[in-house]
Amino acid sequence: NDCEYFVCDVADDKKVFSTVKKIIEKFGKIDILVNNAGIWWEGPLEKHSPEKIREIFDVVTLGTIFFSMAILPYMRKQKDGVIFNVISKAGIEIPGPDGQYAPYTAAKHAVTGFTKSIEEELKGTGIKVLGFYPAGMNTKIFKTAGFKYKDKEDWMMDKKDIAEIIVFILKRPKDISMDHVVVRKFTK
Repeated sequence: NDCEYFVCDVADDKKVFSTVKKIIEKFGKIDILVNNAGIWWEGPLEKHSPEKIREIFDVVTLGTIFFSMAILPYMRKQKDGVIFNVISKAGIEIPGPDGQYAPYTAAKHAVTGFTKSIEEELKGTGIKVLGFYPAGMNTKIFKTAGFKYKDKEDWMMDKKDIAEIIVFILKRPKDISMDHVVVRKFTK
């Protein structure tokens, strides 16, 4: 399958809107928006810098809101589409026993609130809004942030399994909504 991509800083609203415009110019429409940009940081709250907290909210929360705003006029016009927000189980509960994830968790809870609000706002428009809440996965997010996790910690799910679940959710019939799906590692 052919694949095309566009590079965009999700925290920059002007770049988000211009990128969506380029996509529309190239393809004529957007059927599915998957908001999945993320940034990880952990540690006691007083060890976080204000700049890092702003960066977390800019990428995780504002990026989701900006992209949703940018595609909505097009999806409203076509009276169809899906906004699929990959949030994290941190958007509905406190992750891990240590609980040193306050800014990350706050940003994810904000996306959950946004997802539920926009779902309500878009009822009757033909636009489906879905929130997906996976637990930790074996991605590069932790290493990119500078944390020393192994590639396959016991608590991590395989990203290919998560991708299969996302495709399954997105392929449901138009009159079915899996709008709040939590996925976590099962251990015997």
